[in-house]
Amino acid sequence: MIVTLFLWIVIALVNAIVAGLSLLGTPTLPSGLVGALGAAAAYYTMLDTLVPMTTVWAIVAFDLTIESAWWTYMLVRWGYQKIPGMN
Repeated sequence: MIVTLFLWIVIALVNAIVAGLSLLGTPTLPSGLVGALGAAAAYYTMLDTLVPMTTVWAIVAFDLTIESAWWTYMLVRWGYQKIPGMN
């Protein structure tokens, strides 16, 4: 019941943020962004010949997964310790 209430609160907050963002209108991109992406693509192609970028992204994704799991574990543990009578 507490978890359900917590999830409803989170959903309500997300819906409020999304509703607020929908009032802002369509964003426009800076004019130099396309040129910057082209330059980044050139560097990406050069690095891809040395080290496959799929490998680099896989390592980054694995690291983020481990870090997220650890953060979630610590958050749950902290919440569990806040319950009265638990150590």
